Amino acid sequence: MGLVLLDTNILIDHFNGIPEATVEISYHENVAISVITWSEVAVKLDTAELADFDRLVAALPIYVLHTDDAIMRETARIRAECIAANTAGTGRKMKTPDAIILATSHLTGRTLVTRDADDFVTAARVPLRTPYSDSGGVVTDVAPPP
Repeated sequence: MGLVLLDTNILIDHFNGIPEATVEISYHENVAISVITWSEVAVKLDTAELADFDRLVAALPIYVLHTDDAIMRETARIRAECIAANTAGTGRKMKTPDAIILATSHLTGRTLVTRDADDFVTAARVPLRTPYSDSGGVVTDVAPPP
């Protein structure tokens, strides 16, 4: 598959041993994460797990995309649009970390791979891939390979 940006939940699922997350990561050749995703994953890891995470990032490789002025401005635009839609009753607010991830995906032309598409659908201007769902710890709705 082309360029993808993994959402935080895919990497967390990988570290929690959910095979569908690991398989999903293996499908893609050009994988990136936002620096926000790196931070959200790293904060939950102990020292040994963080070393595993660094090895995974280096081995695949997973490119860590840092926030720049364009991503910052796109994030603000996405958040403002979502806040206005929420106020009008036609959408819902989006958390700033999700807006940064979405802005990163949008400006880099990457498909956003997430198991929580509802977090992004209000303002999505990028292709979304939902490889599986997690219903109370049970993986369902497994999508075919891309």
